[in-house]
Amino acid sequence: DEMRTLRLALIAPLAAAAACGGPDPAGTDVSLPAKELAIARIDELPSNDPESPAWSAARVVVVPLLAQDVAEPRLSEKGVEALRLRALHDGTRVAFHLSWENDTAEELVDVDRSTDAVALQLPATGADGPIPDSMMGEEGRPVSIHLWRYSWQRRLQGHPFGIDALYPNAAVDHYPPEGARDEAARSELERLYDPPAAVGNPLARARPPSAVEDLRAEGFGTLSHTEKQSSTGVGRHADGRWSVVITRPLDLAPGSTGRLRPGEETYVAVAVWDGAGNHSGSRKMRSVWVPVRFAEAMP
Repeated sequence: DEMRTLRLALIAPLAAAAACGGPDPAGTDVSLPAKELAIARIDELPSNDPESPAWSAARVVVVPLLAQDVAEPRLSEKGVEALRLRALHDGTRVAFHLSWENDTAEELVDVDRSTDAVALQLPATGADGPIPDSMMGEEGRPVSIHLWRYSWQRRLQGHPFGIDALYPNAAVDHYPPEGARDEAARSELERLYDPPAAVGNPLARARPPSAVEDLRAEGFGTLSHTEKQSSTGVGRHADGRWSVVITRPLDLAPGSTGRLRPGEETYVAVAVWDGAGNHSGSRKMRSVWVPVRFAEAMP
C-alpha cells in the first residue's frame, strides 16, 4: 500500500542521513513512520544553544516529511525529505531541537522570495480530547503551532529587513506618517499607507518579540496569531544544515489545553519551508503526528 511504499523508499536515505549527522550517544530511532519522541528531564535546559553538548544525551527520532499536496497552493516539487527531532524539559519548559539538510540560509522576503522556516505543531485539545487532524487541525479540534522564521531571527539580531534589505542603496525622502501633526493624524496615515501595521499584523512589526511566533489553527485557512506569545527560538546554519531550538512552556497559559505534562500522552508534527525553493504558506514539507512520551530523568 501507499504507506509501505513510502516506508521502503525512505528507509535507506534516512538511515544514511542519521549516520551523516554525527554520533548520537543516546541512539537514533530511524523506524518509519517516526515511532516516538522521548522527552527526558534535565536540570539546565539548552534552550538557546543548538550546539550544546547536552543535546547529545537526547534520543533522536528521524521524522519523514511529505509535500503538502492537499490544499492550494500545493507544493508540487518535494523538498527536505527528513528532519531529525529531539527534545528535553526541565519541569517548566520544553525545548525541541530540529535539524535538517539545507544548502543555503535564506532570509529575504519578497514577492518571489521566501525565508527558511520550521514549525512545531501540537494538539490543543487537552489530554483527554480527540486527536486533531495532522493537517493543521480541524474545526473544534485546534492545534498549537510554534513557527521559527530565519527572517525574524535576523531582525532581532539588528539586520536590515524589508525595503532596506532588498534595496540597500535606495533613498527614501519621506513617508507620509512621519510628517503627521499629531498621533491621530499619524494613525490615519498609517491606516492609508501601511494597512498591515495599522491592523496589528505581527508580520509588519519592525522588531518581533521573538524569532518564534505562537499560532493556533482549526484547519487550513484558520491560522491566527495568539494573544499570549511565550515561545523563543534560535537557529544555526553550518555545513549545509540547519539546527534550530524552539522552547516553550510546558503549560502555555493557566488552564490551557495546549499543554505538555509528564504522564500525559500527546503528539507532535513538524513542517519545513525552504526559502530557496520558494516555499511559503501552505507550500511546505510536513509530517504526520509523532507520539510523544516523557522519559525518565537523565543520569
